[in-house]
Amino acid sequence: MVSPTKYWQMQILPIGEDVQLKKHREISKAKEFFKIQFPHLSSKPTLSTEENKQVQIVLWEIFRSDDDIYQRAIAGLCLRCYVSHRILITCKTIPHIYNASAENLFRYTDLLPFVLNDNGTALVVLDSEGKTQHILNHHDGTTRAIAKGGEFFSVDILRKFNPNLGSNESLDNWTTRLTRQNENIKSFLWGFGLATPSDW
Repeated sequence: MVSPTKYWQMQILPIGEDVQLKKHREISKAKEFFKIQFPHLSSKPTLSTEENKQVQIVLWEIFRSDDDIYQRAIAGLCLRCYVSHRILITCKTIPHIYNASAENLFRYTDLLPFVLNDNGTALVVLDSEGKTQHILNHHDGTTRAIAKGGEFFSVDILRKFNPNLGSNESLDNWTTRLTRQNENIKSFLWGFGLATPSDW
Protein backbone atom coordinates (compact mmCIF):
# COMPACT_ATOMS: atom_id res chain seq x y z
CA MET A 1 0.00 0.00 0.00
CA VAL A 2 1.36 3.36 -1.06
CA SER A 3 0.25 6.86 -0.18
CA PRO A 4 -0.59 8.98 -3.25
CA THR A 5 1.37 11.83 -1.60
CA LYS A 6 4.56 10.06 -2.78
CA TYR A 7 3.76 11.40 -6.24
CA TRP A 8 3.97 15.02 -5.13
CA GLN A 9 6.33 14.96 -2.15
CA MET A 10 10.00 14.75 -3.07
CA GLN A 11 12.73 13.53 -0.73
CA ILE A 12 15.56 16.04 -0.90
CA LEU A 13 19.04 16.24 0.53
CA PRO A 14 19.11 17.32 4.17
CA ILE A 15 20.43 20.84 4.58
CA GLY A 16 22.46 21.94 7.59
CA GLU A 17 23.77 20.02 10.55
CA ASP A 18 20.89 17.71 11.40
CA VAL A 19 21.16 15.24 8.52
CA GLN A 20 18.91 12.78 10.35
CA LEU A 21 16.04 15.25 10.04
CA LYS A 22 13.60 14.04 7.45
CA LYS A 23 13.45 16.42 4.51
CA HIS A 24 10.86 16.42 1.80
CA ARG A 25 9.37 19.11 -0.36
CA GLU A 26 5.79 19.25 -1.52
CA ILE A 27 5.67 20.03 -5.24
CA SER A 28 2.40 21.83 -5.88
CA LYS A 29 2.61 21.44 -9.70
CA ALA A 30 2.89 17.68 -9.30
CA LYS A 31 0.03 17.59 -6.79
CA GLU A 32 -2.31 19.54 -9.09
CA PHE A 33 -1.40 17.36 -12.07
CA PHE A 34 -1.98 14.15 -10.10
CA LYS A 35 -5.40 15.38 -8.94
CA ILE A 36 -6.42 16.19 -12.53
CA GLN A 37 -5.15 12.86 -13.90
CA PHE A 38 -6.41 10.67 -11.05
CA PRO A 39 -9.31 12.50 -9.34
CA HIS A 40 -10.68 9.25 -7.88
CA LEU A 41 -7.30 8.30 -6.35
CA SER A 42 -5.81 11.57 -5.11
CA SER A 43 -7.87 11.75 -1.92
CA LYS A 44 -7.44 8.09 -0.96
CA PRO A 45 -5.16 7.46 2.04
CA THR A 46 -3.43 4.60 0.21
CA LEU A 47 -3.31 3.06 -3.24
CA SER A 48 -3.55 -0.67 -3.78
CA THR A 49 -0.67 -2.40 -5.59
CA GLU A 50 -2.77 -2.54 -8.75
CA GLU A 51 -3.81 1.13 -8.53
CA ASN A 52 -0.21 2.17 -7.93
CA LYS A 53 1.00 0.17 -10.93
CA GLN A 54 -1.69 1.72 -13.13
CA VAL A 55 -0.75 5.23 -12.00
CA GLN A 56 2.88 4.55 -12.89
CA ILE A 57 2.00 3.22 -16.34
CA VAL A 58 -0.19 6.25 -17.14
CA LEU A 59 2.42 8.74 -15.87
CA TRP A 60 5.26 6.95 -17.65
CA GLU A 61 3.35 6.91 -20.96
CA ILE A 62 2.63 10.65 -20.71
CA PHE A 63 6.28 11.31 -19.76
CA ARG A 64 7.60 9.31 -22.70
CA SER A 65 5.12 10.07 -25.47
CA ASP A 66 2.68 12.92 -24.87
CA ASP A 67 2.69 15.66 -27.50
CA ASP A 68 2.39 18.38 -24.86
CA ILE A 69 5.93 18.94 -23.58
CA TYR A 70 4.71 20.58 -20.37
CA GLN A 71 2.45 17.58 -19.60
CA ARG A 72 5.43 15.29 -20.23
CA ALA A 73 7.57 17.26 -17.79
CA ILE A 74 4.95 17.28 -15.03
CA ALA A 75 4.18 13.56 -15.41
CA GLY A 76 7.91 12.98 -15.09
CA LEU A 77 7.99 15.22 -12.03
CA CYS A 78 5.35 13.05 -10.32
CA LEU A 79 7.45 9.95 -11.04
CA ARG A 80 10.64 11.69 -9.88
CA CYS A 81 8.91 12.40 -6.54
CA TYR A 82 7.92 8.75 -6.25
CA VAL A 83 11.41 7.50 -7.14
CA SER A 84 13.05 9.80 -4.55
CA HIS A 85 11.39 7.86 -1.72
CA ARG A 86 12.77 4.54 -2.98
CA ILE A 87 16.26 6.02 -3.47
CA LEU A 88 16.27 7.13 0.18
CA ILE A 89 15.04 3.72 1.42
CA THR A 90 17.69 1.92 -0.66
CA CYS A 91 20.51 4.13 0.68
CA LYS A 92 19.35 3.38 4.23
CA THR A 93 19.68 -0.37 3.59
CA ILE A 94 23.16 -0.34 2.02
CA PRO A 95 25.22 -0.05 5.28
CA HIS A 96 23.29 -3.03 6.70
CA ILE A 97 24.20 -5.22 3.72
CA TYR A 98 27.81 -5.14 4.94
CA ASN A 99 26.83 -5.97 8.55
CA ALA A 100 27.71 -3.84 11.56
CA SER A 101 31.31 -3.11 10.51
CA ALA A 102 30.25 -0.91 7.58
CA GLU A 103 28.03 1.20 9.81
CA ASN A 104 31.19 2.36 11.60
CA LEU A 105 32.78 3.35 8.28
CA PHE A 106 29.98 5.41 6.80
CA ARG A 107 26.35 6.37 7.25
CA TYR A 108 23.61 6.18 4.67
CA THR A 109 23.58 9.98 4.55
CA ASP A 110 27.08 9.81 3.01
CA LEU A 111 25.52 8.07 0.00
CA LEU A 112 22.66 10.50 -0.60
CA PRO A 113 24.59 13.22 -2.50
CA PHE A 114 25.46 10.65 -5.19
CA VAL A 115 21.86 9.74 -5.99
CA LEU A 116 19.48 12.25 -4.40
CA ASN A 117 20.54 15.16 -6.62
CA ASP A 118 17.03 16.22 -7.62
CA ASN A 119 15.13 18.88 -5.66
CA GLY A 120 12.13 19.05 -7.99
CA THR A 121 12.56 22.68 -9.01
CA ALA A 122 13.46 21.98 -12.66
CA LEU A 123 11.06 20.61 -15.27
CA VAL A 124 12.87 17.87 -17.18
CA VAL A 125 12.03 15.96 -20.36
CA LEU A 126 13.96 13.48 -22.48
CA ASP A 127 14.91 14.16 -26.10
CA SER A 128 13.11 12.44 -28.98
CA GLU A 129 15.47 9.46 -28.74
CA GLY A 130 14.83 9.14 -25.01
CA LYS A 131 18.50 9.54 -24.16
CA THR A 132 19.41 13.11 -23.23
CA GLN A 133 17.85 15.04 -20.35
CA HIS A 134 16.61 18.54 -21.19
CA ILE A 135 15.44 21.28 -18.84
CA LEU A 136 12.18 22.83 -20.02
CA ASN A 137 11.71 26.58 -19.82
CA HIS A 138 7.99 26.74 -19.02
CA HIS A 139 7.64 30.38 -20.10
CA ASP A 140 8.62 29.92 -23.74
CA GLY A 141 8.57 26.13 -24.21
CA THR A 142 12.27 25.94 -25.12
CA THR A 143 14.56 23.25 -23.81
CA ARG A 144 18.28 23.02 -23.18
CA ALA A 145 20.32 19.88 -22.75
CA ILE A 146 21.70 19.18 -19.29
CA ALA A 147 25.50 19.02 -19.38
CA LYS A 148 27.13 15.60 -19.06
CA GLY A 149 27.61 14.79 -15.40
CA GLY A 150 24.84 17.15 -14.27
CA GLU A 151 21.94 14.84 -15.08
CA PHE A 152 19.34 13.97 -12.47
CA PHE A 153 19.68 10.41 -11.23
CA SER A 154 15.90 10.15 -10.78
CA VAL A 155 15.34 10.99 -14.46
CA ASP A 156 18.02 8.48 -15.46
CA ILE A 157 16.06 5.79 -13.61
CA LEU A 158 12.92 6.75 -15.55
CA ARG A 159 14.86 6.88 -18.82
CA LYS A 160 15.85 3.23 -18.43
CA PHE A 161 12.50 2.03 -17.05
CA ASN A 162 9.73 0.49 -19.14
CA PRO A 163 6.67 -0.79 -17.26
CA ASN A 164 5.39 -2.49 -20.42
CA LEU A 165 8.32 -4.86 -20.85
CA GLY A 166 7.74 -8.55 -20.30
CA SER A 167 9.99 -8.70 -17.22
CA ASN A 168 7.37 -6.58 -15.44
CA GLU A 169 9.87 -5.35 -12.86
CA SER A 170 8.24 -2.83 -10.55
CA LEU A 171 9.46 0.76 -10.43
CA ASP A 172 10.40 0.18 -6.77
CA ASN A 173 12.63 -2.81 -7.61
CA TRP A 174 14.06 -1.03 -10.64
CA THR A 175 14.97 2.02 -8.55
CA THR A 176 16.54 -0.13 -5.83
CA ARG A 177 18.66 -1.99 -8.38
CA LEU A 178 19.86 1.12 -10.21
CA THR A 179 20.62 2.92 -6.94
CA ARG A 180 22.76 0.02 -5.76
CA GLN A 181 24.47 -0.11 -9.16
CA ASN A 182 25.18 3.62 -9.22
CA GLU A 183 28.84 4.04 -10.21
CA ASN A 184 29.49 6.78 -7.64
CA ILE A 185 28.09 4.68 -4.80
CA LYS A 186 30.10 1.66 -5.94
CA SER A 187 33.30 3.74 -6.08
CA PHE A 188 32.56 5.11 -2.60
CA LEU A 189 32.14 1.58 -1.21
CA TRP A 190 35.24 0.30 -3.00
CA GLY A 191 37.16 3.10 -1.28
CA PHE A 192 36.46 1.27 1.99
CA GLY A 193 37.45 -2.06 0.44
CA LEU A 194 33.80 -3.15 0.30
CA ALA A 195 33.00 -5.33 -2.70
CA THR A 196 29.67 -4.77 -4.44
CA PRO A 197 27.86 -7.94 -5.56
CA SER A 198 27.18 -8.00 -9.29
CA ASP A 199 23.53 -8.99 -8.88
CA TRP A 200 22.38 -6.40 -6.35
